[in-house]
Amino acid sequence: MKSKRINQLKITLIDNYPDMLDNHWYGGWDQDRPKYKGRYKLNIWMLTPLRPVQLQTTLSWPPSDLARRQRWKTHAQQYEQWRQESQLIKDDIQRPSSIPPLLGMPSERQTLRTNKKGTMHKWYMPPVPSLVRAQLLKSNNTAFWNIQWLFPDQKLEFVLDQTNCKIEMWDNKDGGQSRVYMKTYAHKFNLPEDYYMPQHVERFVQEDIDYEYEEFKQRMSLLMNQEQTALTRQTFNELVVKFPMYAERMMQETQE
Repeated sequence: MKSKRINQLKITLIDNYPDMLDNHWYGGWDQDRPKYKGRYKLNIWMLTPLRPVQLQTTLSWPPSDLARRQRWKTHAQQYEQWRQESQLIKDDIQRPSSIPPLLGMPSERQTLRTNKKGTMHKWYMPPVPSLVRAQLLKSNNTAFWNIQWLFPDQKLEFVLDQTNCKIEMWDNKDGGQSRVYMKTYAHKFNLPEDYYMPQHVERFVQEDIDYEYEEFKQRMSLLMNQEQTALTRQTFNELVVKFPMYAERMMQETQE
C-alpha cells in the first residue's frame, strides 16, 4: 500500500438529540422501543493528495447490526477482536462513562446519476477494515468525547471537549436542532491510501489540487448549514467579498 499524506483532517460529531440525557444513545422511543438506532453520527473529513474524502458513520451499541454486514463477515476475526475489546470497556464499571463505547464503520456516500433510475446513492468503504469507537467520558464533572479510529496495526485518537473544539447548533429538517462538535487538525497524517480511499469509487489524481479553494468551500458549507444569524450572514458576505473568484466557482459547481 502506498503511503499518502492527509494534509488536513476534521472530526465532526453530531448529537441529533442534545436535549436527551447522556445515558441515552438511541435517537428516540416509539411504544417503548427505540425509534432510531443512532443518536450520534460521526464524520471524518480529509483533504488528501487524491481528492477530498468524507467518511461518515452512525454510532451505536451493541454492534449486532454491524455484525450482520458482509464487511464484518469478510474480516470477522479483526472485527470480533474490536467488539470484544469494546465489550470489556463496557463491562468495566469503574470507567467514568454514562454510555457504552459506541461503534461505527466509516464509509463514503457517493451520488451516482443514471439514465434509468436517476440519482442513486451508494456507500463505499476503504479496503482496509477499520472501526470508529467513541466514548463519552467525564473528568471533574466535565464531559468529553474520546474518539478512536481503529486499524489492524494502529489507531488514531481524538479528544473533543468544551475547550478544544468548536461547538455549534444546526437546524434539522424535522424542525429540531443538533449539537455539533468539530475539531480540525492542520498537521499532516501519513496514512496509507487504502485506509481512507473507498473501494469501487472512481479515483482521479488532481496534480495541482487547490487547497485554498477546498478550504473556502468547507467554510461556506458550514456557514450555510448553521442557524442564519446576523453574524453568520456577515461572515458569509465577508468571505464572498474576500474571495469573489472562489464564490463564483462554487456557484457554478452547484448549478452543474
